[in-house]
Amino acid sequence: MTVLEKTLKTLKKNQVLATFMREFVPNGTECGFLRDYNEYCFLIDRVSTHGLYDGIFIFQRPQLTRVRWGSTLLNSTTELYKRKNKKISRPKISIDNMKSALKDIQKAYGYVCVSIDDLDSEALIIGEIESLDDTHMLLYEFSGKTAKDRSHLLVPLAEITSLEAGGIFEEDLRHLNFEYWAKTPKPKKT
Repeated sequence: MTVLEKTLKTLKKNQVLATFMREFVPNGTECGFLRDYNEYCFLIDRVSTHGLYDGIFIFQRPQLTRVRWGSTLLNSTTELYKRKNKKISRPKISIDNMKSALKDIQKAYGYVCVSIDDLDSEALIIGEIESLDDTHMLLYEFSGKTAKDRSHLLVPLAEITSLEAGGIFEEDLRHLNFEYWAKTPKPKKT
């Protein structure tokens, strides 16, 4: 067993909070607990710097450049996490391939959030899957925080570099799109 495999096995088994670095992706550092991994990708339960559960994050295995754990900051964050997160729902997510991960995330959360780092590492595409096959996903995009404008987007699965759901940002957009704006009356015509 390689050093990498031994380390990953230990981090997963002991649920050690770690920082997963993807050096070739701007802002490519994620803090969390390694929930699962395979030859294709990693699934982590993300944790904010304040010790709050911040959803799941899945990224491709070749993107991983370094892993850090055991620092005072990470140990302190672990203590805050234990204090603040008593009942976290962790739905089963398959990471066997992109299609199965997308289906499981859509089923568990009602939406998916994807990144295509090769095009724009800052952009997140979030919405409901309308249709999915082995090569493409048709997404009904969520509106942002300032507009009620939704659109359809066809995304090639091969371009997706990471997935996320259940985080503070994603859940805020879900709330706005499914609950708040659904109840908000349209402005009257003058």
